[in-house]
Amino acid sequence: MQLVVAGQFNSFDFLDTYTFDYDLFNLYSAKLMEVMWEDCEPILFAAVGHTKVEISKNLMKILEAYPVENIILMGCCGVTSEKIGAIGDVAIADQVYQHDMMFYSVGYPRTTMPVRGGETSFMEADPWLVDLATKAARSMKQKAHVGTMGSGDQFVASSKIGAYLLKRYETKFIDSEGSAISEIAQNLQYPFVAVKGISNIVSETGGEQCIVNEPMADCHAGHVVMRMIKMM
Repeated sequence: MQLVVAGQFNSFDFLDTYTFDYDLFNLYSAKLMEVMWEDCEPILFAAVGHTKVEISKNLMKILEAYPVENIILMGCCGVTSEKIGAIGDVAIADQVYQHDMMFYSVGYPRTTMPVRGGETSFMEADPWLVDLATKAARSMKQKAHVGTMGSGDQFVASSKIGAYLLKRYETKFIDSEGSAISEIAQNLQYPFVAVKGISNIVSETGGEQCIVNEPMADCHAGHVVMRMIKMM
């Protein structure tokens, strides 16, 4: 079973353009849709929330209940520079880290976790899934970019912070769900990748851009994910 995760259920509105059998139900506070589509193995679409705590609780319940093979995160994200990508392009994260992990006042550099002796919070995506997402986007003539995604419990609406994260950590994309999902996937050894539509430039007007462009960004990412699953 392929698990496709997003923060909110309306990220899956793009599925209206597909024909399939499905069941809708809730598990804990997650909203789930199990889909049987053509000759593909079952797909579980899950809206798990936005904060690290909510995402973690919901994702653990799902992984305990279903035989998940791969975890694919979709939805929308910001891009730290217009030179990297444009609104409407697709972001494919080959690694994800917590940009809001900050314990430097007690001797640990930003993005490191003191409970693990200073281990970095960077989580590597599965190379095969990254390559598959890239090929899926290319086959659809969907412009896509591969790189590092920073994730945290906040919407970053500052060009200064975006420029800093790009320079310091080579951060191309920023979202709010990736770090929790990728950390669980890594710790439990589930292959993982994030495939997200770019809804905004990380800037002071990024919020307004996201509100307008989120449905389109979700749609672009969703179609790439469906092509990936079809190619498996």
